[in-house]
Amino acid sequence: MDFTEVISLARDIALIVAMLLGAWLAVFVYVQFAPKLQLRILPRWVDETKGLLILKLEVENNSRIRVPKQKIQLQILEHEVPAHGCLSEWVPFDEEAVLLQEKPKEWHDPIEIFQSTEYLNPGETVSVERLCHCPQDSILHVGLQAKAKLGALGRLAAWFRSWNDQWTSTIWECNSR
Repeated sequence: MDFTEVISLARDIALIVAMLLGAWLAVFVYVQFAPKLQLRILPRWVDETKGLLILKLEVENNSRIRVPKQKIQLQILEHEVPAHGCLSEWVPFDEEAVLLQEKPKEWHDPIEIFQSTEYLNPGETVSVERLCHCPQDSILHVGLQAKAKLGALGRLAAWFRSWNDQWTSTIWECNSR
């Protein structure tokens, strides 16, 4: 092996290392722009004797990028007060996913909220209040779920780095007049 072949081999190795380092750096930088949403459900009693409850629903974009919204759903299920006094944090958004020990009085499909919102910009919080009726000695099991619309690179990053494309928050509120 003469000197020009050694130089050519070293150049090829350096080029391969630089390409791998560049690819790793590109993926690392891209992953820094993962979508992150924070969901909040804030209950406030308006009139506990009449069972009127206001639910303030907030979705906040904590990421560095604009997150395209696929859908945001609200699920409100009414339950009898269980013997042990509380329900789990699980709120089903599909009737087939209802836990056997936590069947609601009546199944209601989730409703889509924030329908006119297409994107959540970085730092933006969208909020809405909803008036609900909570009958005496009942528990409202409330879930808020947001699903982002990821492009091909986002889906690849979600698979590669466990990005979330769906977030859920739940509460339960009891009217024990």
